[in-house]
Amino acid sequence: MTLSWHGAAAVTSATTVVSVQAESLALTESTAIAAETVEAAGQLPGVLSRPILVQRKSGAAWVTLAAATTSSTGSYSTTFSAPGVGSYAVRVLAPKVTAPKRVQAEYLSATKTLSVVAQSASVSMPTTVVESQTGTATVKFGPVRVGRAVALQVMRSGAWTTIATGEQSRTGRASLPFTAGTPGSYSYRGWTAAANGAPAFGSPAAVLEVTAALGPVTSVAAIPASDSVTLSWTNPSGPSLTGVMIRRAEGATPPASAAEGTLVADAAKPAESFTDTAVTSGTQYSYALFAHDAALGFATAGTVTTTTTAGALASITGAVTDAGPVRHGLANVRVSVYSPATDTATSVTTAGDGSYAVSGLAPGADYQVWFYPSGATGGSFDALGYLDQAYDNQQPMFGGTPTPVTVTAGATTTGVDAALAVGGAITGTVRDAEGNALIDVSVSVSSPSNGNYYGYAKTTLDGGYAVQGMPAGTDYQVCFLATGATGGSADALGYLDQCFDSQSTMGTPTPVAVALGQAQVGVDAVLPVAGGVSGTVTDAGGTRHGLAGVSVQVYSPSNFGYANATTAADGSYTATGLAAGTDYQVCFYPSGATGGSTDATGYLVQCYDNRPTMGTPTPVTVVLGEAGAGINAALAGGGAISGTVSDAGGSQHGLENVWVNVSSPSTGTSVSATTAADGTFAVSGLAAGTDYTVCFTGSGATGGSGDALGYVDQCYDNQPTWETAVPVTVTAGETRTAVDAALGASAP
Repeated sequence: MTLSWHGAAAVTSATTVVSVQAESLALTESTAIAAETVEAAGQLPGVLSRPILVQRKSGAAWVTLAAATTSSTGSYSTTFSAPGVGSYAVRVLAPKVTAPKRVQAEYLSATKTLSVVAQSASVSMPTTVVESQTGTATVKFGPVRVGRAVALQVMRSGAWTTIATGEQSRTGRASLPFTAGTPGSYSYRGWTAAANGAPAFGSPAAVLEVTAALGPVTSVAAIPASDSVTLSWTNPSGPSLTGVMIRRAEGATPPASAAEGTLVADAAKPAESFTDTAVTSGTQYSYALFAHDAALGFATAGTVTTTTTAGALASITGAVTDAGPVRHGLANVRVSVYSPATDTATSVTTAGDGSYAVSGLAPGADYQVWFYPSGATGGSFDALGYLDQAYDNQQPMFGGTPTPVTVTAGATTTGVDAALAVGGAITGTVRDAEGNALIDVSVSVSSPSNGNYYGYAKTTLDGGYAVQGMPAGTDYQVCFLATGATGGSADALGYLDQCFDSQSTMGTPTPVAVALGQAQVGVDAVLPVAGGVSGTVTDAGGTRHGLAGVSVQVYSPSNFGYANATTAADGSYTATGLAAGTDYQVCFYPSGATGGSTDATGYLVQCYDNRPTMGTPTPVTVVLGEAGAGINAALAGGGAISGTVSDAGGSQHGLENVWVNVSSPSTGTSVSATTAADGTFAVSGLAAGTDYTVCFTGSGATGGSGDALGYVDQCYDNQPTWETAVPVTVTAGETRTAVDAALGASAP
C-alpha cells in the first residue's frame, strides 16, 4: 500500500521563515491487513534533504510509524507495518530545518483515515459426494489481494495437506478442484500464504461427506400393452440412493448414459415400479434405469427391451364430388382428419373417382374431416375451382362448425362424403412496359371483409395466371409481387410491385368482384422497371480483399422500399427491385463473411458511407432503370470471444444448446450464439471495448449430468446476474479465449 502527500512549494530566504500547509493527502489503498507492509511516498516543498516522520494518532498523542529522509529534491519513500485492527488517522511530519542562509519551516500534512482489518476466509463446496467423484471448491478471502497465493487443504492424519493451489481474483475468489476419496467424513479449508507482511490465514473448515458408490438396479422387467409399458425393478441397498432415472429409446439399443434418450421419469426412492404411457402400439422400446444419489451421481444402468402390442385402430372412408346436378368424383382433393383431443392429424388425397380412406386412427368421438380442393380435377367446374368444406357441408371460413365424426376400435366409419360447391376465379396477364410476358410473378388475392381467405398463384410462360376456388365477394385486392420475375427486358434490375389497377402496394388497390360460377377476367398488370444499388464490400486492411457472404440491406424510410443481397466471392453485390427515392439507407452485415484478412475475429457492421448502424447512414439515391453503382464499404476488423460451457458435475460434460448472450453498453453491441455439441462457442465481429458482459442461459441445454433437472443460468465469471458479471475486454483482431462457464443443476 502507498500513501502519498502533496504540499505547496515554499520560497524561503536567510531571514524569512515560511510555513507550509499540505494541499492534499492521497491513500492508494484505504484498507490494510494487520501487520501488512504499507508504503508512504510523496514530495515535500523545497530542495533540502530533511527528515520526515510518518505518524498515527494514539489518543491525544502521535506515534511514529516510520522515519525517512527526503532526497535533495524533496521526495521521500518509506514503509511501515500496519498496526492492529482499528481506524487510524495518519499524517506526515517534517520537523523544522535550519541551514546556512536558509530556513525550512515545519511541514505537517493533512490527515487521512487508514482502516486496518482482520483477515477473513471461507470455503464453499458440496456437502455430499460419491467416492472418486471430482468437484470444485470456491475459496474466498478478504480484504481482496489480487494475485495472492491461495490453496485448498484437506485434513489428513492430523495435519492440513494442500491439494490444489491458485490465486485470488479481483473478487477475492478462486475455484479449486478436488477429488473425493474413500467413504468417510473429511474436513477442507481455504488457506492463503503469508504475503507482504500479512500473516498466513485459513478459513473455518467445511465438512464433506463421501458416500459409497451406488450399485445398479437389478431384476429389471417390462410388461407391455398397446398403450403402455409397466416397468419393475429392485433398488440397490445403501443410504445414498434417492431415486431411479428412467430413460427410453426406440429400437433395440438402450440409452448409454443418463443424458441420452428420452426422459420418462425420475422415480423417487422407495419406488420400484413405473408405468410409461407415452408409447405407441406395435413399437419396440429399450429402457435404461439409472440409480442415483442426491448429487446426481449415477450408477451403471439396468436395462430391458420390449415391444408394445398392436392396438385396435379405426378408419374413415368417403367420396368427394362436385355439387352439380350430375355428381362427378373429384381427384386430388386433400382430405385432412384432425382430432382436437389428441392434437393429431392425418391427410390423404382422393383417387380418380373421388374416393378416399384414412386408416390407423385411434378410437375417438371428435374427429374433424376437412376437404381442400385446390388443384382438384374431374368435375364440371375445374376451371373455376371448388370451395373448401368441412364435414358435414360446413364452411368454417364463414362461421360454420365441422360436424364431429366418431370412430370405433377395429371398425370403419363410412359415408363421410362431401359435395363441393363451385367457386369463382380471377384471371389475368402480367407484362413489362414493353409488352413482354413476365414469368414467376407472385399474384396474391385477399379480401378485407373476409380475413380468412387468401389466394395465390404464379404467372406462367405467357404471363397468365388464375386464382380459383374463391368465395363470392366484392372487395378482393389483387397484388403482383415481382421478386424473381423473368422474361422481361429489365430482369437484371427487376420490376416494381403493384396492385390492381396500377396502384402502389402502399395505396388502396382497386377492388375486384367475384361471383360463384364465374371468372373475373382481364385483371392484368404492367410492371414498371425498378432501380437498384450495387457496389463492392472489402476488408479495411492495407490490401483490400473482397468479402463474400456479407448481407447487404437497402431500405427507404419514406417509401418503405426494401431489398437485400449477399456479396459474391469478389465482394460485389447488386440489390434490385427498388422504387425511385433519395433516402435509401444501405447497411452491411458481415456475420459469417469470408475472404478477408481477419475472418477468424469477424468484421464490424457498417452503413454507407462508413457510418455506424446507430448513427445516420449517408442517403443513397435510386433512379428507375439504373443500378446505382459505387455504393462500396470497407469493413473494419472486429474482435471475438470464445469459451466452453460445461455442467458443474465431477466429470464436467460439455453442454450443447446453451444460449450465450454477449453485450456491451459502451458499444451498443448485443449478440448471441449457441454452444456446439462439445459445449464450445465463439462470437466474432465485436467492436473493441472493456465492458462486455457474457451470460449463459441453460434452458434446453443437453449433454450433462443434470439434463433431467435443467441448469441454473450464470454470467461470467461464476456470477448470478449480469449486474455482477465480471467484464470481458475485447481487442480488435484478437480472440479473448477461455470465457468459460460451469452451470450447476437446478434444484429438484
